[in-house]
Amino acid sequence: MSKLAWYWHRLWAMSPGEQFLHARKKLRQRLDLLTLPKWPELPASPRTFPELPSIKTAPQELRLKLRADVEHILAGRWKAFGHVPLQVDQPPRWHLDYLVGEDFFDTKPSFQLDHRKQARVGDIKLIWEPNRWNQLVRLALGAYLLNDQNAANTCQSWLADWQKNNRPYTGLNWTSGLETGLRLLQLVWIDSLIQASGFAQPQWAALCRDLAGPHAHYTWRYCSFGSSANNHLIGELAGLVLALARWPELEKISTTLDALQPRLEKEILLQFDSDGNNREQALGYHLFSWEFCWQAKVALEGVGRTVSDAATKRLELAGRFYGDFKVAGDSWDFGDSDNAFVSPFFLDETQASNEWRAWFRGEQSSALSWWWGSSFDKGSAQISPTDRVLTQAGYAISHNGQAVLRFDASPLGYLATSAHGHLDALHVSLWHGDQAIVIDPGTGAYYHDSTIRDYLASWEAHNGPHYLDESLPRRLGTFLWADAHPSPSLRAEKTPLHSLVGELTIGNRKTRRTISEIENGSGWIVVDEGSDEGCLVVIWKFAPGIRVEAISRNFYRLHLRDRRFIIETDNWDGDRLTLPNNPAATGWTRAELNESDIAVVCSPNFRRLSVSTQLRLETDTHSGRKHTTTFRLEK
Repeated sequence: MSKLAWYWHRLWAMSPGEQFLHARKKLRQRLDLLTLPKWPELPASPRTFPELPSIKTAPQELRLKLRADVEHILAGRWKAFGHVPLQVDQPPRWHLDYLVGEDFFDTKPSFQLDHRKQARVGDIKLIWEPNRWNQLVRLALGAYLLNDQNAANTCQSWLADWQKNNRPYTGLNWTSGLETGLRLLQLVWIDSLIQASGFAQPQWAALCRDLAGPHAHYTWRYCSFGSSANNHLIGELAGLVLALARWPELEKISTTLDALQPRLEKEILLQFDSDGNNREQALGYHLFSWEFCWQAKVALEGVGRTVSDAATKRLELAGRFYGDFKVAGDSWDFGDSDNAFVSPFFLDETQASNEWRAWFRGEQSSALSWWWGSSFDKGSAQISPTDRVLTQAGYAISHNGQAVLRFDASPLGYLATSAHGHLDALHVSLWHGDQAIVIDPGTGAYYHDSTIRDYLASWEAHNGPHYLDESLPRRLGTFLWADAHPSPSLRAEKTPLHSLVGELTIGNRKTRRTISEIENGSGWIVVDEGSDEGCLVVIWKFAPGIRVEAISRNFYRLHLRDRRFIIETDNWDGDRLTLPNNPAATGWTRAELNESDIAVVCSPNFRRLSVSTQLRLETDTHSGRKHTTTFRLEK
């Protein structure tokens, strides 16, 4: 879709009120090009929030890992998204896409820049990621916990360099309120850690003023709204809450905690439904949004405020949801995921989501427990030991011996754009232990290689039953869907044994998927049905590294590390197994995979591509005809 057409459809996704707010935003931008306010002075000794955990109680494994991380950061060995290795300059070049090696430094006002233009060679996320200051927080944590003056001095000098090369409202790092809100939040932690370490330099207070002032002003002045008010708005509000909790003086150029708190609590109830699910239908953003809300709650309570029971309960349910539906060791989250986290208080960035999962479940998570306490207060929301079926959210998870099945019967996404949703209705994911078997194919990247991006969000990359000529919903471009499908239904039945039934209606066509446990506990039977004539399609995509052996028509064997699964299909008219030419291929771009057939592509992590085998099943269907796929562990 052309850029003009995308903007046209994006405009029609807005209400009249949202269109007015966009006009107001344009006016504010014009005014801010003329003049900016004077940033208020910040006290040398800010309010006592946040209260840091005691150095004496810090676990030894955190000290050791933090020491190694500080050494790597100072040597320029960084990771983006927890897994993309980058060799970074000292100080970093804040506008360089280190993956593709192109610098996008620009002295133009940020209002005149389009951050999507980096798509020709890379992705703006590779620029924004180092500018979220996670490594600087880690250095400040090293200064506090390890008494490391070099880490403290480097953190301060790099922040001064950032301020020098990112003048307020200039360049790509000032094009997003979420990015400014997140940096504002990180600055609160950096300042508290640096000051507590005793290594604050004489110019530190002035630097905090010159950073906090414009970040607070921009974040509040350009808060997300309307159909863009998703995790972005939550991040912006959380950044402001933490900043005002530490520096009340910032109210002069932004807003007050009295105004922020009810707005944040409202967004918590909007973002997470009563089952605890994040309405963006993206598990990665579930954790990202939750951590923002949690930090804001801690900040409000840290300055003597009481968060409402409704918001507190919703966060407890949301934590329970993540603990239950995130599979241990799994990279294959549903919906969009950019592997983002808010603040690096975990032990190991490569295992951040697993550490959070363990913490939500009350299991061992030494670093998060030291920082936030032994576990969050779940109240009556206890982690489920086995199965959960959430009919409102549209998710179910079933534990069958050593295998785990996750069923997705959720809506497409959140708000008018369904920005982070994928066409994964009635999709099944399957694991044995911590090894993925049937996968959700991942995200790829947001702007780099739109062909891959569109494919990974499509029906063709997921295994939900759909008609070959299905034209809805329509993907119109990055973060924009039209004609979202109605919410599927989900119910649990006891006959057949422990069955899950999901149904989706698009137009006058209905598809139904029934999943039943095999009686001896060795697997599941998946039955797909359509309500209308046409070609019904199901596409099973397997995890990279799994070898698929075709024994005979309708009979396949999956070779895992130490187990073998059998797949049997019945009542399908055709099947096609597509294998990658190089099963071990992986890379950052499609060209590196040496694969022309897009059907084999999947994305285990953001900006990382791999290849995998898929089994495509097709049949001419009519009402009442049932099509079966059986997954069972081979004895």
